Amino acid sequence: MVTGKVRVQEKAKQQPVIYLLPEEQALYKADSGTMVKGKYDQQEVLSWKEGALYFNDASFEEITAVLERWYGVDIVVRRNHIAEGFSGVYTDHSLESVLEGMSFVLHFDYTIQDKKVIIQ
Repeated sequence: MVTGKVRVQEKAKQQPVIYLLPEEQALYKADSGTMVKGKYDQQEVLSWKEGALYFNDASFEEITAVLERWYGVDIVVRRNHIAEGFSGVYTDHSLESVLEGMSFVLHFDYTIQDKKVIIQ
């Protein structure tokens, strides 16, 4: 659960103060140089605190980047096309368990060799 209130202000440009409550974020719009308040998915943004990997309509490139950081491995993709738009949550799972589930849904094979994962 997230609680509290945060004050955000861009002082250099004399922007108005924005107060953020739980499930709110400040977004900077580069084209106009302004900040606006918006909502975010608490589960998606904070799942790492609970030891969970959370994917919501993620591309395979996004997934491999997260897995590399999370498990400290290098992933080599030797396949031309893997379906996009994967969603799933993995809490306290091993790399092999995560890859097993994803490979079933996304139809790929994999091998793990030390700190290297090869996806075919």
